[in-house]
Amino acid sequence: MVLIEMVMAWAVIKRIVLPGLLSTLLITLPSNPVVASELAPSVAILDTSVDSNIFEIKGNLLHEVCILEWSVCPNGRYFLEGPGSAFLPVKYGLSATFDHGTQMASIAISTNPSIPIVFMRIIGAAESGARLKTSEQTVYQALEWVLDNQVRFNIQAVALAQGSHNLSSSKDYCPKSDRTATAITSLFNLGIPVFVASGNNGDKSRVSWPGCLPLAIPVGAVTNGQLSSYSNIDPNRSTFLAVGETKARSSLQLQVNAFGTSVSTQVFAAMWIYLRTQLPELSFAESMKFLKEIGRPITYQEKVGYWIDKDDLTQAVENRKYGILISSKTYIVRITRKFI
Repeated sequence: MVLIEMVMAWAVIKRIVLPGLLSTLLITLPSNPVVASELAPSVAILDTSVDSNIFEIKGNLLHEVCILEWSVCPNGRYFLEGPGSAFLPVKYGLSATFDHGTQMASIAISTNPSIPIVFMRIIGAAESGARLKTSEQTVYQALEWVLDNQVRFNIQAVALAQGSHNLSSSKDYCPKSDRTATAITSLFNLGIPVFVASGNNGDKSRVSWPGCLPLAIPVGAVTNGQLSSYSNIDPNRSTFLAVGETKARSSLQLQVNAFGTSVSTQVFAAMWIYLRTQLPELSFAESMKFLKEIGRPITYQEKVGYWIDKDDLTQAVENRKYGILISSKTYIVRITRKFI
């Protein structure tokens, strides 16, 4: 059973079993997506809600969407898009559950101040302020919306810090989720990676759903240059990692300490958008290779991923622009900066 939970504030939900799903995935090498608009590359953040009244966030919100299984979008229905669609009153934002999305948006912006955000609210709130149950259906509907609108908003990445660690103990531990997997694959084939938090269970052999699905890209966390104790990883699949602790804004516009693979997912997605903006001539495959070349190997019993540091990436992009070659064995010496 797939449970969709928040990586920083867990909640249990049931899975809806869906008939007639596609069982065959067409996997091709992604090419650069054809973009009809002149918008800068944007990220789609799928989370709880966002407080657009916060000045630093408002200026980066490109679009808002509400996709729920409950008729509690601001219009009293299951779907809404446009200004205010992903907003919840402060009484909901006061809880860790619904403030999570605001924090995620602020972390993306502090990492990449010019990043345009398409924020998608996928978690419903009861009048009491309780988190409503959410199934896999919401995830694939949100991903399918991204597929339908990726050209419209020049979406070049998806950041998802919701998931489930209700996994099998077998080698093939990932729950079968054909429609979600198909959406992720379709986005991948367009050159739009779906970055998913690996989870905060401290599991060193499995990553949370849907990050365990084929072609999803799980993102783990590092603390002081080492794999974070809470970060899930799967040694059998390559992954990326980013800083897992930073400052964030809350719905009360207060600065809070945030930690977890939710943080690392937003940081990494924001860095991906930075790379795609600064070096648009790179193909999808070349961008992935570029990151692996500058990444610092993080090991747990064996090599499990590449830690991408914000300052390393900034320097590497500048080096590329000025024709300075880098190799996978050359690490960039930098002064670590704290995120705002």
